[in-house]
Amino acid sequence: MSNRIIDGSSIFTGNDAGKDGIRKELGVYYLIEEGAVLPKVNPTTPYLLSEGAASLDETGLLPFYTQTLTINSASYAQNYNQWSSAFKSKFVRNAEYVDHYFNMPMDNTTIDAVNNYESYGYESLSKTVPPLSLLNIHDRENFPVNTLSPLGQQMTIFLDQFSIDRPEALRRQNLFFGENKITDINIGHINQISMQSPLSVTKPYNSFVKIKTFSSVLYPPNVPTPQEILFTETHMLNKIYSYFKRTAGVGLDFYSDALETMTQMNVKGFIDLISNYDLLSLVEEDDEKFYKDFPETTVFESQFERLQMLSKIRDFVKFRIRKTFKEILIDNDNSAHLILGYKIQKFRSNGNLPLQTVYIMTPKTRTFYDSLFSYDTNYRYEIKAITMVLGNSYSYTGFQEDRERGQMTMTFVNRPSLQFIEIPVLTQDMVITDIPTPPPEISFFNERGNQNEVIITLDQSTIVEHSSPDNYLNYFTNDFISQAKVYTQQKSKQIEFSAIYTSNIYQIYRMGDKPVKYSDFDNKLLTVIGSAGVESTDNLFRDLVVPHKKYYYLIRTLTNFGIHSNPTRIYEVELIQDSDETYINYKEFKFEEIQNTSTSKIFKKFLQIKPSLQQMAFKTDQITDLSTADNYGTNIVGTNPDPIWGRRFKIRVKSKKTGKKFDLNVTFDLKDENNQPI
Repeated sequence: MSNRIIDGSSIFTGNDAGKDGIRKELGVYYLIEEGAVLPKVNPTTPYLLSEGAASLDETGLLPFYTQTLTINSASYAQNYNQWSSAFKSKFVRNAEYVDHYFNMPMDNTTIDAVNNYESYGYESLSKTVPPLSLLNIHDRENFPVNTLSPLGQQMTIFLDQFSIDRPEALRRQNLFFGENKITDINIGHINQISMQSPLSVTKPYNSFVKIKTFSSVLYPPNVPTPQEILFTETHMLNKIYSYFKRTAGVGLDFYSDALETMTQMNVKGFIDLISNYDLLSLVEEDDEKFYKDFPETTVFESQFERLQMLSKIRDFVKFRIRKTFKEILIDNDNSAHLILGYKIQKFRSNGNLPLQTVYIMTPKTRTFYDSLFSYDTNYRYEIKAITMVLGNSYSYTGFQEDRERGQMTMTFVNRPSLQFIEIPVLTQDMVITDIPTPPPEISFFNERGNQNEVIITLDQSTIVEHSSPDNYLNYFTNDFISQAKVYTQQKSKQIEFSAIYTSNIYQIYRMGDKPVKYSDFDNKLLTVIGSAGVESTDNLFRDLVVPHKKYYYLIRTLTNFGIHSNPTRIYEVELIQDSDETYINYKEFKFEEIQNTSTSKIFKKFLQIKPSLQQMAFKTDQITDLSTADNYGTNIVGTNPDPIWGRRFKIRVKSKKTGKKFDLNVTFDLKDENNQPI
C-alpha cells in the first residue's frame, strides 16, 4: 500500500479562489467523491493541448525549465469567441501555483512499552521529579548520586542536585541524533539509584518506551542512500536539523491517504535554508543536545561543505524534477522525495505543548529508547516523517492568441519547489505502568476448635498468562482506570498477566447473600491486606463468621500502582460446628446459566438504540380498565415473550477499518410521566 500526498491547492471543492483555473479548465485536477480524493481527467474538454520541448535554464540558484503550451479547440467546441473567452478568464499572468504530488510507502513505525522488572523506588521517584531530570538511556554522563549512600539519601540527592533547572535537564527538551549516534542502552545507570535487575545486566532499565522508526523505502545494501549523499557526506545534517527546530515554517493543507482527510502539515523551504540560515557554525542553544556523528568543522570548512551540498542539490533537481506540464498535471508523476528522518514529540496526554522533541536521521530502520517519563502517567507520542519533496512551483506567462489559426499559446515556467514537509505517520497514546498479575492462589481452612473464624491463605501466582482483552475484567467501581492503562500500554490482541510486578496487596470481597453476577461484589470489599512498596510478611487473613451460614468470597490482587488482577473464582464457604469440633466446607460457586444471545449489525455513521415495537406494545388483552392502567406496571407492556425491561445489555462497537472497539452498557427501564420508575 502507498500513501498519496496531494496539495490542498490541487483539489477543487467549489471554493477554489487562488487555485490554478487553467488546470480546472483543461480538466486535469483532483476532486472529492464520496470522501475519496480522485484525479479528474476530463476527456470531453473542448481544448486540445500540445507541448513544446522543455528548455533547461541554469542561471538561478536552482535550475528550472520552460516550455511552450499550445491550445487548440476541439471539433465540437462552441464558437471561437466563447471558447477563447472561457479559457482566457482562467489565465492569470505570473501567478504562482504549486504541486508536490507524490506516493510514499505506508510507514511502519511502531511504539511499544517494555517492562523488564519492578523497581518501585525509582518508579515512585519518577512521579515526583520532572521527567527530563530522570536517567536517560542514551546518556553516558554520571549523575550526582552517591552510590554508597542508602537509597533514600540517593533519591534526595537526585532531587536536590538534578532538577529541571539544571542545564543538563533543560538541554533534553530537544535531542538530535545523527546516523550513528543512537547509542546502546547504558548499563552503568543501574547502580546509580540502586535499581537491581533480577534478570541480567543486559536489561538495566526497569522499563522504557521503544520507538522503532521504519520506512518501507528500500535501498540496496551497502549503497549510500540519497540522504547520505546529500547531507551526511557534507556534514550538514545536524545544522539542517537545527533549522527544523529553530524556524517556524508554514502550515499548508495536504490530503493524505493514510489519514483519509485534509490536514495541515508544517513546511520549510530549502531556499530559505540555503539563503537565510547560518550553515557555517552550529552553536547549541540551552534547550538542545546534539549527539553528533562528527566534530564541528571550521567556518572555512563549513562554507565549502555548504557549497558542496548546494552543488549536489542542483544536480538532484536537474535530473529528478518533473520537467513538463504533462508530467506534473496530466500524468500525475511522482515528485522525487526523500525521508531525511523522523521528528518524535512527546506530550502529556491532554497537552498541546511538547515536553520533548527528538530528531533522528534515519533512512533505514532505527530504534530510539525513551526513559524520560513519569511512571504510571499517560502520554501522547506524535511522530512525523521529515520528508524532502522536490515539487514544482509553476506559472503561466507570454500569452498570445492567433485567431486565424484558432489557437492560443503561452509559456509554462516550471521552477523547483524543494520543501521539507513534516508528514504525520503515527500518533499513539502510551503509559508505562505495572503489568497485571494473575489472580492469587487461595485456600480456606479452620483451626481445630475455633468456632467463629475462617482462615484464608493468600499467595501470588507465578504463572504467566495471556488472554484476550475482553477477558481482562472490570466488574467494580473505577476498575476501568486500571483497564484503560493496561489497554493503552499493551495494545495487543493478547493481554499479558505476569508476576514480575509484586502483588503484596490483596483485596478480599465477601457477600452473605448468594450473588447473581460478579458485579454484585462491588462495594462488598471486606478488607485490604498489604500496602504499596511494603513486602508482605503475613499472607494469612482471619475472618470472623457465623457458623452454619454460607459466605461468598472473591479475592484479587493489586500491584503497587493499583493495577488490578482478574478476580479469583467465587468460593462458597461455610463453617460447620459439630459438637466440640469445627470444620470448613468450601467449593467453587457457579452462577446459574443465563441464556445469552448476540447479534451484529453494520452501520456507517449513526447508531440508534431503542426497544422494538413488540417490547413497547400494550398487552391489551390484559387491560380490563384503562382508567386504572397505571396499576398494572410492567405487566401490560411488551408482547415479546423475552422482555428487556430492567435488563442490562452490552453493545460493542467495532471499527471495520482500525479494529478499535468501545462498549455501551445499556439498561432499559420503564418510567412514568414524572420520570419515576414503574
